[in-house]
Amino acid sequence: MNFRMKKLGVMLLALLLCVSMLTSCNQILGGWFTSATEETTTTPGGDDPDAPRVSPNQLKIVENGKTEYRIVYSLSKTEWEYDMAKNLQTAIKRLTGVTVPMIDDLEFDEETARQEKEILIGYTNRDEDYDVDAAYTPYGLGYVMYVNYERMVILGNSQAGMYEALRTFVKDHFGYDLNNYQKNVNNLPKATGKALGVAQAYLKTERINSQYLPGMDVMLEDLVIVHDGTSLYKRVAYEVRNYIGQATGIYLVIKDEPQTDRTPTITFRSNATLEKGTWKVAVEENTITVMANGYYGFYAAAKYFESEIRSNGYYPFEAEQAQTGDYLSGAVDKMVSNKYAYDKQGENRVMFLNVLFNEQATSGSGANKVTLKVPTTPRNELQAMMIAEYLPDVLGCQEFNKTKRGYQNDGAGGLSGLLRKMGYVEAVDPRVKNAYSAGEYIPGTDASLTNDYTGLIKGYGTSGATWVTYGGESFYTYYNNTPIFYNPQTTDCLRAEYYWYKSQWDKITGATHDNGSSDCGSKSATWGVFMNKKTGDKYIVISTHMCTRSDYVRELQAAELITLANWLIDTYNCPIFFGGDMNGNLGDSNYDMFVTKADAKYQSKYDVVNTEYAGGGFTSLQDDRIATDFTSNLKTNRNYPNYDDTKEMMTPGSSGVEGVTTIQAGENKNSIDQIFVKNHSKVDIKIFGIVVDDIVLSSSDHLPIFTDFTIN
Repeated sequence: MNFRMKKLGVMLLALLLCVSMLTSCNQILGGWFTSATEETTTTPGGDDPDAPRVSPNQLKIVENGKTEYRIVYSLSKTEWEYDMAKNLQTAIKRLTGVTVPMIDDLEFDEETARQEKEILIGYTNRDEDYDVDAAYTPYGLGYVMYVNYERMVILGNSQAGMYEALRTFVKDHFGYDLNNYQKNVNNLPKATGKALGVAQAYLKTERINSQYLPGMDVMLEDLVIVHDGTSLYKRVAYEVRNYIGQATGIYLVIKDEPQTDRTPTITFRSNATLEKGTWKVAVEENTITVMANGYYGFYAAAKYFESEIRSNGYYPFEAEQAQTGDYLSGAVDKMVSNKYAYDKQGENRVMFLNVLFNEQATSGSGANKVTLKVPTTPRNELQAMMIAEYLPDVLGCQEFNKTKRGYQNDGAGGLSGLLRKMGYVEAVDPRVKNAYSAGEYIPGTDASLTNDYTGLIKGYGTSGATWVTYGGESFYTYYNNTPIFYNPQTTDCLRAEYYWYKSQWDKITGATHDNGSSDCGSKSATWGVFMNKKTGDKYIVISTHMCTRSDYVRELQAAELITLANWLIDTYNCPIFFGGDMNGNLGDSNYDMFVTKADAKYQSKYDVVNTEYAGGGFTSLQDDRIATDFTSNLKTNRNYPNYDDTKEMMTPGSSGVEGVTTIQAGENKNSIDQIFVKNHSKVDIKIFGIVVDDIVLSSSDHLPIFTDFTIN
């Protein structure tokens, strides 16, 4: 450290030796928070005008309603140094009636030139007269206050230090205890005629470590994070743990049961009285309670723990105090769509989401092939949580297989059941026939036990029939993998039907189908005509999932979908939105066919395709940027999430395998999830959004896409 030669070096060396001796003799709170105090004589003044105002061995800061002092802070001050100067000035003003002037240390003219009678806050250019560094550095995040001839020096290395210095000064000289100076310094009683004298021997020091919570009088490492085992609280618990650990190196213990003793805890609790997306962190004795309404609120609250330690150097949690905020503080970078979670910009909101089919997923190939565990039940919960944040009026899903219907029924654990609890209604009966030439189930064969349907169902497409429970009735059938759900509180469904593509991979190419027994059954479309209950406006939504393996087959399916869409437009004469997993991006045949103008011939890449099909004349919301606010240009399909056996929860993926889900801005041509619109001259498109957050990255290999719009 660079020590300069000082005019008063000998005297200060003795002073510092005294500080060192006192510090070593006066250890409290396990060594994390120490106090060294010399005996002082302070005269707070009184109402008796004949009483001595300031004793001869004191600095006369305020006497007889006057002051010759001024508060000096550095031109390059920190925020907490300036706050200390302002709050000290305010405290002295309220308690004596005298305003001590404040200036920075720029010696601009005669009036601002340095003088002996000054209160120095933090580093200033006056430190050439004494060894500031030697006095400053032993106090960590705490403070030192001492007198140097006619000057008083107050040094603090954090907001915590300055806070404790101000509280100690006010208590020593006026007898008031500030529990929270930001709030209470302006609540100090107003007085006039009081004096302020500071003893020549006045010396106070306190050492604060970042691992100590002074407002709660507990060590950070003694806190335990407690959650109730539910998916959301467990996730937030780990978020808070990570933020604290990354900032301090202390990774707190996490428990999923209440603590019966008086262990200091961080606990989580939903609070429906808060606005959606807002949060509150409250302290009562040794318990920190994190409250929020919606998971964006909880995640923003978790981020608060990181921001506090990084900005202050410690956690300034105060008993009986609370901090509040909202989710917008976390809506940054690629998460800009979050700002619309609770703020629908148009009269209608339509969302599409590929929910990820199976219980495991394969990533990579050859020597790099990795099988990832992606159990459906926790993913169903996460997806339902996301939907509850955005509350689309109409939701179109893809890969909605039997696990989404509750493990061969529509019961507990199924996403359809969770949606139903939220009030959503499935537009089309999930019992569908989606093979080209389906046979009949042979009675007496319990296929649900063997999961072997060979010989039971004949026909092209799929052998993925299973047991489905709907409306209290159980039956053996195919089920709809591309369902549409709607919110009956805001929307009426006038008509809805299921459409299974006649053009399928194994039927057209004759290839052996090896994508799973239900794959071709998922290559379908569900459509519905919906009406806004408030405005009476009608619009059409189609949810679709197109061929995974063949651009050629996708082109044939696109022709089928265009034919269906044109018939719907002719019949209902209203705007139409179709979206979902196209499995083809910009430049692939199905995409090109959709966006080719309706009055133009679509020139096929394949000679075998009938070129008489006209183009679709659709507009891609992602590529054409017709939305008033285009929130993201991200690639919508991601690598697979994974199940963390240690944490027993879904995570966005782990490093070292292809399943990593690092958010990267992609070209539009990389997105296979799209929303297309036709008749959009009749629509005011407000938002095109892509939802990106920890929840969606942990629940699927696709990002939800949505649009807010109003019918003109």
